[in-house]
Amino acid sequence: MQPYVQLIHIMRKTFLHQLFDTDKTLFAIVCTFILLQVFFTFKGVESFPFVNWGMYSEVKNAQSPLVYEIEVEGKKVHFSNMIDCKKSLVGQSLSRYDKLTSDGFAEKEAAVIKKRSSFIGNESYISKCILNDSAKVKAYPFWLLQYLADMRLLQNPEIEIKKYSVSYDENVNLHVMSSKTIGGYEYKQ
Repeated sequence: MQPYVQLIHIMRKTFLHQLFDTDKTLFAIVCTFILLQVFFTFKGVESFPFVNWGMYSEVKNAQSPLVYEIEVEGKKVHFSNMIDCKKSLVGQSLSRYDKLTSDGFAEKEAAVIKKRSSFIGNESYISKCILNDSAKVKAYPFWLLQYLADMRLLQNPEIEIKKYSVSYDENVNLHVMSSKTIGGYEYKQ
């Protein structure tokens, strides 16, 4: 009986017990939030404010590493010369562009939006605001050219984006398994 009494004494010092004593409405809101967070975490749903960070919970298939190469006016863009935020923006947007073009411009979020907005009846408006359509995705190489070119006054504004699937041998030597041009843009006068 003694440990039970100690537990009750400890519980009275908790934030939730003090909140219950002072404001029962706020206590109900906080408890509801906690219960919903536990429910959404258990269910695996990621919706604001119940974000579970997909990078930790998303299933990833083993695949060979991908390397992207960008050429502007026939000269390779060296990622190592970019500042970190620019390197991150270019790298992340390139992988997203590659995924969208290889999946036929279909985004995985489309099914989630359709399911969650069907009761509102405004699914097309929400999809239009959130998702990329094929025209926006096809304009990406032009945007990337402008972003990388800065104000360099290019003579022949053109860009070519290549993707390499690579592997490493036991001596950590890099081997190109396949290569593919995934995008490009050339300005024509």
